[in-house]
Amino acid sequence: MNKTFKLKDVQPNPFRDFEVNPLNAASIEGLKTSYEKEGDFGKLVVRIRNGKPQLHCGHHRLEALKLLYSEYVFEVEEIDDAKMLTRMVVENSERKHDETRRIVEAVQGAVRAYSEGNIALNGDISKAVAGSLRIAPSFILDKRKFTELEPEEQAKAWTPKALACFLGADMVKGAENKPEDRFMGVVNGLTLNESKL
Repeated sequence: MNKTFKLKDVQPNPFRDFEVNPLNAASIEGLKTSYEKEGDFGKLVVRIRNGKPQLHCGHHRLEALKLLYSEYVFEVEEIDDAKMLTRMVVENSERKHDETRRIVEAVQGAVRAYSEGNIALNGDISKAVAGSLRIAPSFILDKRKFTELEPEEQAKAWTPKALACFLGADMVKGAENKPEDRFMGVVNGLTLNESKL
């Protein structure tokens, strides 16, 4: 279904972290120029949350449109948090110059959403070896076995492998010879950052 919204009322994807992955002013200006020359080149998708439109992907496009118009016709879809996150990852995967920021944003968003019970991770986390588990929203390794965790901790237990499976193969592409290097580097960096707090 298509619906017109005031651009100022459109909220960002809740998993988009503008501090980690800020908007690029040159990209926005380039998109603005494209809109002026070529017109619209595809609908932006929103979902409705708490009565407000929430942008799925295309934050640079939204900002470019705000420079030109006050309203825009969006495609409205029912999208759950898991799809909001994974589609954002796929769409942003084409921006290679922001690779590490994109992975940090996706990993942080997925762990937060998992902690809040908004997404489910793939794989049988109960079979993870001791020392590989983390309890969301934390990145710190937990040395206990899954069976030693309290039920509420079991519900929030995660492993980097389960997270990588959820985010998809494109997310874990990194160094040419070891595709998981960049992904694990981000997870380990977030673990180190949290342990310093």
